[in-house]
Amino acid sequence: MQKLSLLLLFMGLSGSIWAQAEEILEAEMQRRQQEKINPAISVALIYPEGPVAYRNFGGAEITEKSQYEIGSLSKTFTAELALHLLGKKLRQPLSELLPKVDNPYLEEIRPLDLLQHQAGLPRLADDFSPANWANPYQDYSEEKMWQELTHWEPYEMGQWAYSNWSYMILGQIVAQQTGQTYEQLLQSVFKKAKMNNTHFGPTAAAVAPRNLGLPSANWAFSGPSRYAGGLWSSTEDLAAFLNYQIEHNILFQPGWVEDAIPTGLDDLGQGKLYYKGGWFIYRPDRETEILMHTGLTGSYSSIMAYNKTNGKGVLLLSNSLQLADDIALAYIYPKMELEKPQRNLAYDLAEKIEAGDFKKLEKWYWKNKKDDSQEDLLDIYWLERYHFGQKNYAASGPLSNIMYKILPEDWEACLIQAENLAAQGKCKAAKKIYKKAMNMAPERQEMISKKMNACKD
Repeated sequence: MQKLSLLLLFMGLSGSIWAQAEEILEAEMQRRQQEKINPAISVALIYPEGPVAYRNFGGAEITEKSQYEIGSLSKTFTAELALHLLGKKLRQPLSELLPKVDNPYLEEIRPLDLLQHQAGLPRLADDFSPANWANPYQDYSEEKMWQELTHWEPYEMGQWAYSNWSYMILGQIVAQQTGQTYEQLLQSVFKKAKMNNTHFGPTAAAVAPRNLGLPSANWAFSGPSRYAGGLWSSTEDLAAFLNYQIEHNILFQPGWVEDAIPTGLDDLGQGKLYYKGGWFIYRPDRETEILMHTGLTGSYSSIMAYNKTNGKGVLLLSNSLQLADDIALAYIYPKMELEKPQRNLAYDLAEKIEAGDFKKLEKWYWKNKKDDSQEDLLDIYWLERYHFGQKNYAASGPLSNIMYKILPEDWEACLIQAENLAAQGKCKAAKKIYKKAMNMAPERQEMISKKMNACKD
């Protein structure tokens, strides 16, 4: 790994040092783009003074106006709406705001708990089970969400736990309390931030979706799922939004954010990642505080970040599941190490499937697997989910076999294996593994049993 801090040791003495550092980052982006790890990359750089600078990789058609699915960056917009429109209702029990949802636990939860990810809700409801894993939110409705919430029982209420479900509920509460749709509500935010190119679905400016460098599909967020991840935007528009936050959001003002909530996540170092008001707060050292959020969907990744210490901001969007957060953060925090991801066996599996070469996929994988690392497992997971959703069982079947062999005691790997067996008409074998999954995840028994009972020999 190459530390930019070595290059920037004397950054206070020479402005050209920053240019050299950016050359390193741009060279790494070019490598990832050329190897199709990140087929297209768009970057916006905000400096303490001067105009926003843009960098684009992936062809002449990729510009600062190119649109990407921004996933969970949408949560920062939902948080903006909730904080400015709910007022005192932020601290009102959900039982009063949602009287038609019959669940006694709602008396203990407020919209503010949803916003801060402290409501005790999981990432998704335990019985969340989309009809199409290649497009998991396309059939998600308000009715379905309230039904899930009626049966919900909390765990570790008050503890921080990232939850898409919380923001779905929060956004729906804002819409109900204001009597306006999400689209109507966001128009005021777009106008204030001078945003002209953010939408609720892809337009002609959308960058083509990719997974492992090959054609894929975007997700269609429907109903309340839009509040958690449904927006499309460009680096130009998101730079305007970030500048608006820098100017108007109290979290972005000078000084350490007070009462930041520890997340317990150690992805960026133990005890360094906090959360408040719709934003992650990254404290890599005692002098630096970075406000940030990331997004990830089936074919796109994104990050928006601002270093309060040096006044630099960054937006990075890509049509890939491979995160480029390290590059984005290195632009504004020079001590950040570049991870330099490499192509793994999942890329080769994807190319074989794209070429129609389904035979012996599993055998080829194990023949070429040289170590016990699981670095390619997440890529294989999303590749399998995409092809299973497309009903391409000739591809998803071998991929599920690989995951099940690696993680035989993981309930989700078992569920995926059982789903593939059921799709191939092998119900006896499927039911055996469905039961195994239920034993490992009793809280998901209702969802798994429905799948098992639907399998008919």
